[in-house]
Amino acid sequence: MLTLATRPSTVSSMNPVSRNKSPFSIMNDLQNRLNLKEELLPIHAKLKLTKTSAHETEALLLRDFTLENQGRVWLESRVSFDTLMKRYRNYDAALSCENWPQHYPVRVLSGNGAIASGKNIFLFFPEVLGSVSEKSDETFGFELVDVWRNIFEKNVIPSFSRNFDRESQLLILRQFLPLLDETIFIASVLHEVGHRVGPFAISPKTKGEIGISDFQLDIAGELSTDSLFASLARETPELSVFLILQRIFWFGRRGYSDKPMTGWINSDNDSWISVFLWQRLRFSGLIEPSQIESGKWALRLNTTEKMLRLPDFFSLIVKELDEVGAESEADFQSWMDSWVEKSDDGEYLLPQELRRVFENCSDIPEFPLFVPFLR
Repeated sequence: MLTLATRPSTVSSMNPVSRNKSPFSIMNDLQNRLNLKEELLPIHAKLKLTKTSAHETEALLLRDFTLENQGRVWLESRVSFDTLMKRYRNYDAALSCENWPQHYPVRVLSGNGAIASGKNIFLFFPEVLGSVSEKSDETFGFELVDVWRNIFEKNVIPSFSRNFDRESQLLILRQFLPLLDETIFIASVLHEVGHRVGPFAISPKTKGEIGISDFQLDIAGELSTDSLFASLARETPELSVFLILQRIFWFGRRGYSDKPMTGWINSDNDSWISVFLWQRLRFSGLIEPSQIESGKWALRLNTTEKMLRLPDFFSLIVKELDEVGAESEADFQSWMDSWVEKSDDGEYLLPQELRRVFENCSDIPEFPLFVPFLR
């Protein structure tokens, strides 16, 4: 178990965190910098991020205090964090911590290795260092906001615009893009809260007996926590729109250029979730063929009344996941198979509609190049 010291550090902000130090020492250095509210966060360590293999990493992160404040103010203007925690508590009375997570918006000023690859959008300590902790107050994370923005500007929005009609594009332009950074940050904070609750809780450790496979738990955990914040933070529909767009076009397109029938949906939990969400959105009528532009799709959220359907849409997903539960691998597999088609040899397939969507984006990079600010 990691125990983090709280004694203020006297080290200079630019003094690098050495890769030769133990995970405990690296965590200690970073926690001290966070406690002292230092703006610059240097990292020098071997990191294993979620979407790439372990790499020696030397990076300089900028903690974005302005965005932290703006994000909190924006959320409080819609619904207070305390109110949201009461909703999480009503969902799961076993919620162990109602504090704002130690999760910070950062920008990658410079770096090499996976952190600057453009494929990873967060760091979660101590797991990224190969360690674990059983207490939520001994963990913290960094959301790579500029990597997210790069993904939206070079992948998600161009892909969406290529496939959805102008009315849908104007909806995104007016109601979503002006608050993109705030939405990224608040979504990441509530994502961490969601990992603390429900049958698929994994933070700081899993609850009870888990009878499903690791792949199934990864799917359930991510889908559950995202659907929870989309349903509980009903006053902030931007969070739901963010979830839909990044799931379908960022995670969903992964691997399509190499495997146009399957992409990565048989090996990457986030990619499988993308197909599931497309199927559910089509089933619910929230995505339909456009009536004004032939060959395009329409996102049926162009009125306040329709926008208010989003929390109920995600609430049904939470309810369904809870009913399936985490006890039986066979039951969970049956649920998965009911939503995503399989080939004769047992591989999940991309729906034909979604394959056409991704084919329309063939010239848009699945993994857009990310260039740190300082080089």
